[in-house]
Amino acid sequence: MLSASNPVNNASCIPRLSELRESPDGVELLNSEGRISFVGGQGMQLLPVDDMSDLVGRIWLDFWPARDRPAIQKRFERALAGEMQTFRTVRATINDDIKQWEVTMSPVPNASGYITSVLAISRELG
Repeated sequence: MLSASNPVNNASCIPRLSELRESPDGVELLNSEGRISFVGGQGMQLLPVDDMSDLVGRIWLDFWPARDRPAIQKRFERALAGEMQTFRTVRATINDDIKQWEVTMSPVPNASGYITSVLAISRELG
């Protein structure tokens, strides 16, 4: 299992931010504290802000319904420990449209191979 204490030998799995910008899904790169360090894809259209700089440094968990936050926090911790995680929930978009989402969280190693970030990909379900 990947973890902060068990480095990954293949640094090629580190995502390129330029590729993530083009995703049709909402893409957020989270640091080890759960703060947003990058938003790509449709993330800007899904979150209630006008500029990416308004999101950087904010707690990603705060954008999810309060009732779901404890479970999402546990999944984030598992992703940071090296386990891919998925969950589904309902959340409003920036236009207050209620949508169902599937979110996949993947561990992201740094250049030395240690997991220091989590990539969260949010996909709207029909």
